[in-house]
Amino acid sequence: MANRAIRADDYWDVRPVIDPQLAPGAERFAFAVGRQDREDDVAVTEIFVAESDGADPRRFTQRRAQSPRWSPDGRSLAYCAKVDDSMQL
Repeated sequence: MANRAIRADDYWDVRPVIDPQLAPGAERFAFAVGRQDREDDVAVTEIFVAESDGADPRRFTQRRAQSPRWSPDGRSLAYCAKVDDSMQL
């Protein structure tokens, strides 16, 4: 890939990893990935789960979910999601 200056349009391609949470037992972790939705012009986060070494990341939620938290036994994952314009657990 050739080096080039950053353009304003590159903003739409940024995908920051947010709020990583290691599961009890340290076998996997959950994290949110942010992006800008061009069509709706809103920030969107989705939750993913991956093995502790980063292998096999899987989308856990669709649009507008954040703040993943593991249950004490690591078998369940709670998160906040936007439903009908309000945040719900």
